[in-house]
Amino acid sequence: MKKLAAHNFEDLLQYAIPVFEGLLEDQHDQIIGRLLFELATWHALAKL
Repeated sequence: MKKLAAHNFEDLLQYAIPVFEGLLEDQHDQIIGRLLFELATWHALAKL
């Protein structure tokens, strides 16, 4: 994974959300899901 472009990071963030869903305990799962969503949101806003 060398020299990733911005759209590659966006794809990784979007694909990571369902991958991590249900992987940990409920409390930790919610925190990880929220964190990934916020990272994807910040990445989308940075592209503007």
